[in-house]
Amino acid sequence: MRGPPDQLKDQEHRVRTLLQVAAMLQTAIAPDDLIALLPEGPVRTSEDLKVWLSAHPGTGSFEEDRVRPAGTFASSAVLEGRRAVAEEQWKHALEELPEVLGPSLGLVRCVVVTGSVAYGEAADESDLDLFVITRRGALWPFLLYVYAALRFHPRAGGRVWCFNHVVDEDEVERYLASRRGVLEARELLVARPVVGEAFYRQFLASTPWVQEALPRLYARWRLPTCGRPAPAHPAPVLVRLLNLVGFPLLATYLQLKGTWISGRQRRMGRTKEAFRSVTGLRKFFLLSGKFDQLRQTYARDRGQGPTHGDEALARPRGPLVLAVTSDL
Repeated sequence: MRGPPDQLKDQEHRVRTLLQVAAMLQTAIAPDDLIALLPEGPVRTSEDLKVWLSAHPGTGSFEEDRVRPAGTFASSAVLEGRRAVAEEQWKHALEELPEVLGPSLGLVRCVVVTGSVAYGEAADESDLDLFVITRRGALWPFLLYVYAALRFHPRAGGRVWCFNHVVDEDEVERYLASRRGVLEARELLVARPVVGEAFYRQFLASTPWVQEALPRLYARWRLPTCGRPAPAHPAPVLVRLLNLVGFPLLATYLQLKGTWISGRQRRMGRTKEAFRSVTGLRKFFLLSGKFDQLRQTYARDRGQGPTHGDEALARPRGPLVLAVTSDL
């Protein structure tokens, strides 16, 4: 296999990183999906990938049209079962989320599904992870409505919907300016919009580091060249006032209740199910132990190094909390 030495080394490091992640999650990767996650270089086709794997037998192998990390034993039936569960959860999200969120949809620019459901790797007990960008000044009223809806709406019963990454559109400026890594770019590019798809496509098109991190996966979106999305009008005055008043109250409640739930999870040995919280007037992030472990693995990817503008998220800080679900 020929190509510029640096490109080939970058691709080799990326393949190893992706297979390490797949081994952690006890899964396998479709060849086309793995190739889409590589930087530019000589590995462009499944045949190229087979050649590389045959030269590195301890890394992984082709089995049943998937690339399996060494030591991974999940059968094709198990993997297909996960995909079926993910599709079922996606179907429920499309049908039920707009109804459950109801009037609060006027406070958001987009709602997208991320995590295992977006990846097609969901188990029966998997949560539905959601990333939301709200209108200016509407973040905490939106979360307050979400909390009430998950408690009392009849169609929310039995669902575990985790609004674990909610950002005010004013905070998106910082979000766009922050240099993120391969893991974050992958999360954004496999996400599936439920509400505000046009806005989300513009959001991706105006985020150059995503294309730089994963040019092949980015190309699948076929995004137009465009500027940033047009800003929405701020939320109504009363909503913005509720945002100011509700922020300290709801944030404190979530911190205290989440600390209690997380302590219970840790005592049961479920440390990966606990979350660290990053709260502010214009942001609400929940980062799990599992996500931190994935970030550390991706950070070893050649040339990535530490992510910029995200040091506060990478440092342990604040109490552990669980996502906003009906349990809270």
